[in-house]
Amino acid sequence: MPEITLVNSLLRRLVSNCNRVFLFAIFILSALLGGPAESAAGDIDWIRTNGPAGGYVIALAADSDGRVLAATVSGGLWLSRDNGSTWERPGQPPATPRGITFGTDAIYCVLPVKAIVRSTDEGLSWKTLDAPAAASTFGNPLLARGAQEIYLNAGDGLYRSKTRGLAWASLPIPFDAEGRLTALTTFGDEELYIAVKSEPGLLRSTDNGFSWTAKGVSTLPSEVRALAMNSQAEIFALQRSRAGVPSRLLRSSDRGDTWLLEADSLRTPQFLTMTSGDDLFVGLNGGIILQRRSDNAEWEPVSSIPAGLLVRALTETSSGRLLIATQKGIYASDDRAESWRESNSGLTSIAAQIAHFPQNGLLAVSQSSGTFRSSDRGDTWRQIQEPGSLAIEELADGSLISGIGERGVILSTDRGDTWREANPQYWGPICEQRYCLFNNFTQAENGDIYLLLDQENLLVSQDGGFQWRELITRVGAGTNAAIWNNTSIYFAGERLRITRDFGLSVSTVDAIPAQTSVSQVVNAGNRFIAAGTVFGIFLTRDDGLTWEQTLTQQLIRHLAVTTKGAMAALSLDSVFVAGDAGLNWQSSALPQLVRQEALGVALDEAGTIFLSSNEGIFRSSRPVVSHVLPGTAAETETSAASIVPAIHSHISVSTLELRYELRHAASVEIGLYTLQGAKLYHSRQRPLLPGSHVFTIATAGLAAGPYLVILKAGDERHARMLLLK
Repeated sequence: MPEITLVNSLLRRLVSNCNRVFLFAIFILSALLGGPAESAAGDIDWIRTNGPAGGYVIALAADSDGRVLAATVSGGLWLSRDNGSTWERPGQPPATPRGITFGTDAIYCVLPVKAIVRSTDEGLSWKTLDAPAAASTFGNPLLARGAQEIYLNAGDGLYRSKTRGLAWASLPIPFDAEGRLTALTTFGDEELYIAVKSEPGLLRSTDNGFSWTAKGVSTLPSEVRALAMNSQAEIFALQRSRAGVPSRLLRSSDRGDTWLLEADSLRTPQFLTMTSGDDLFVGLNGGIILQRRSDNAEWEPVSSIPAGLLVRALTETSSGRLLIATQKGIYASDDRAESWRESNSGLTSIAAQIAHFPQNGLLAVSQSSGTFRSSDRGDTWRQIQEPGSLAIEELADGSLISGIGERGVILSTDRGDTWREANPQYWGPICEQRYCLFNNFTQAENGDIYLLLDQENLLVSQDGGFQWRELITRVGAGTNAAIWNNTSIYFAGERLRITRDFGLSVSTVDAIPAQTSVSQVVNAGNRFIAAGTVFGIFLTRDDGLTWEQTLTQQLIRHLAVTTKGAMAALSLDSVFVAGDAGLNWQSSALPQLVRQEALGVALDEAGTIFLSSNEGIFRSSRPVVSHVLPGTAAETETSAASIVPAIHSHISVSTLELRYELRHAASVEIGLYTLQGAKLYHSRQRPLLPGSHVFTIATAGLAAGPYLVILKAGDERHARMLLLK
C-alpha cells in the first residue's frame, strides 16, 4: 500500500523547536567527520506548481488604480491589478506584512519584525526603511497622505515622515504615558485623527500633527479600537469592551465633540470599514459582519457570506467591489454585500503538506485552508475537504479516510468528492470533550486501519473505518506510526517505540541511541522500516531484530519511501534520494527560496520528487531516482503465506473460519490466543500444497471481544487480530 508522506504541524514543531545549540553542534560534527555516503545528484530542476487556491488572508489594501494587496499567514504578499479578480505573487518583503498602505507613488508595509518597507515598482522589489529610533512596537495602520507624507502608529507614539519613510520625526501627543495608539485616520488633507486606549480617547489635529485637541472627553472616554468617516464628515468610533462595559459603536456629527450610540453589546469587534457610498461594516469575532447601508438606518447582519468563513478584514476597490479576507482566501461582492463569490484566481495557500497517492492524485493538506486534490501533478487544484484536516490516508480499496478535529473520522469513496462521518455516536462524545488531534492513519495488509489520536492513543478499525476501539493509551507523544506485516507497529516521537502485541505493551527500540528524536517512521512495502532522526536514518529489514544506520550526520526533517524501496529524505538544506533502500545516496540542494521553509517531501512510484514549503509546492521536472534494488527486476513473491483479509467470525454457528493462502508448500501451525497471551487453541498441519486453504476453529463458550490468531508457515509468522461479535 502507498505510505503517507505527510507530516503534521505537531511534527514540524518537534523538529523546528530543537535546541539551537544542539543543532549547531550537529553542523560542527558534520563538518569535522565528513558527510554521509553520497554523491552529488546535481541541482534538481524544480517546477513550481500552482498550489491550492485560497490561503489564510489577514490583511487587504486597495488603491484608486484597481490594485489590491493581500497579506496571507504563510503565503506572503499577493498583488492584484484588476480589483481582486486575479492574483500574482510579487517580490516578497522580509516578512509577511501586518499593515499595508498605498501612497501616491509607492507601497508601504509594516512588518512584525519592527520594520517598514517600501516598494516603488508595484512590489517587485522592497527597500527597508530606517525605523524611528524611539519606537518600541509598530501598529497598524501606516497612513500615507500625498506623495511624501507618511504617518506611523508606533504603538506608544506617532511619527511622521516627509521623505517617504527615509527620516522620521516624533509628533507631540498630549496623553498619559500609559496610553496606546489604537487607530489613525484622516479627513481630507486638513484633519488628522488618532484614537488612544486611555482618556481622552480621541484626538484631532488640524496642523499636521503639531497640536492636538481632545474630543468627546465626557461621552467617549477611552478604548477606541477603530475609526471611520463618511462623506458627511460623520465620525464612527468602535469602542472595545472594558471593565464590564460592552463593545459599542458610536457616531459623532460635530467632528467628535459629542457622540451618540449606534450599536451596543457587540461581540469582540474586529474591524470597522466605511465604503465610498457610505455603507458601514462592522466585523465581529466569529466571522459575523453587521452592515448599515447609507439608505437604511437599521443595522443588519450580512447573511450572504458563506458559512464557516472567519472574516478578518474588508476593503473596497476602485470599482466599488467589496473584498473580504478569510481563512479560505478572498471573497468578492459587486452588489453591496448581497452576494459573494470566491476571488482566488492565482492566489494560493502555499503552506500545505503534501502526500502522493497513485490512485487519487496529489493531495495538499493545510489545516487552515482544507484539503485539495490535483490530478495533473500540481498544475491545477480542487478543494475536496473543509479546513481542519490533520491526517489523511488512502485505503487499499482507493477510498480516503481523514480526521477532522471536532467531527471525528470521515470517509470518502469517490476520491474526496463527498464525505460521510464514521461512527459519529463514538466520535461525538470524544471530540466534545477535547479537540481530537489526528496524527496519522496507517493500514495493514490485512485491511486493519490504525489511528494515532492525540499524540498518545492508538485505535484500530477492522471494518473500513466505521467502528473504532482503543488499543493503547499513552503511547508516549507519538507523531506518526507505521505497521510491519500486520503485527508490529512503530511510533515516531522523542524515541522510536514499538508494540508487537496490539498495544498490550510498548517498548523502546534500544538499537537507536537514546536522546535521538524521530521525526518520522515509514514502511516501504514491507521491504523495510525506516526512521528519520536528528542523526540520520535508521533502517530494519527484519522487523527490528537488526538495525543499520544510513545517511549519517544529517538532521532528517521528513522522509518518503515507495513500495519498491526508493527513498527521499529532507534535511535542513538538501534533499537526498536513494533507489537501493538507502545504500547509496545522491544529494541536491533545495531551491534557495524554500531553504529552512520546507515542510515535507513526497516521492511517487516513478521517482518524481514533490516538495512542500511555506513558499509553495514544487516538483522535480523529471524522475530523479530509479528503483535498483538487487533482484528487483526478476523478483517474485518470497513470502510463504499470507492470510486472506476476509476473515469473519460467525458466532451464530459457533465457528471461526480462517481462510489463508500459501504461495509455497509449507508446514502450517495455527493458534488462537487472548490478547493477554493465553493459548486457547493450537493445531499443527502436515505440509500443504500452494493455494487457498480454510481452517475452522470452534468458538463455543468464547466471550465476545478481541482475540489473536497466529499462523506459522515454515519459518514465517503471521498474526491477525479478530473481533468475535
